Amino acid sequence: MARKVKLILNPMANMGNAWKVAKDLRPIAAEYGHADWSGTVYPTHAIELARQAGEQGYETVIAVGGFLVAPEAKLDDGILHYATIRKVSRAMMFRLIPEVMKGTHGRFKPVRMGTCRKMSPISDRPIYIHADGEIYTGFGSNVRRLSIEVVPEALRVVRGA
Repeated sequence: MARKVKLILNPMANMGNAWKVAKDLRPIAAEYGHADWSGTVYPTHAIELARQAGEQGYETVIAVGGFLVAPEAKLDDGILHYATIRKVSRAMMFRLIPEVMKGTHGRFKPVRMGTCRKMSPISDRPIYIHADGEIYTGFGSNVRRLSIEVVPEALRVVRGA
C-alpha cells in the first residue's frame, strides 16, 4: 500500500518563488509514490493543515517555506535554534524582514541567535511567536508563558538534496 504524503506550501514564501521550490520536490514526491498538495492562505494555516493531515492518516507531511530564521539549524541534531528580536522601530522591522528571509539577520544588534534543547520564556507582556516562519501568536494574543522542548526523532523529516 502506498504511503500517504501531504505537501504543504506557502505560495508567498521566498518572495513568491516557493512554486519553483515545489517543482524541485516533485522527484521526492515521486519517490514516495504520490503526494497531495495544499497551499496556505493565511497565517497559522500551515499548522492547521499539518494537524489535519495527521488526523487524516498522512504518514509524511512536508512543509515548504522561505524564511531562514535559524540558518545554522540542522534537522537531525536534537537542538532548537532560535532567534529573538528586541523591540525595534517600524523602520528597523522592515529592514530586518529581507535579512531574515536570507538568514543574515544575526549581524544586527537587536537580534539574538541561540540554541537550546528546552526553554520556557515568561514575559510581563504578550509574546509574539513565529515557529519556522509561521505565525503562532501575533498581535492581539495574550500568551505570556511558553514551554518548548525538542523531542528527538518525534517527526520523520524528508528533504531534497
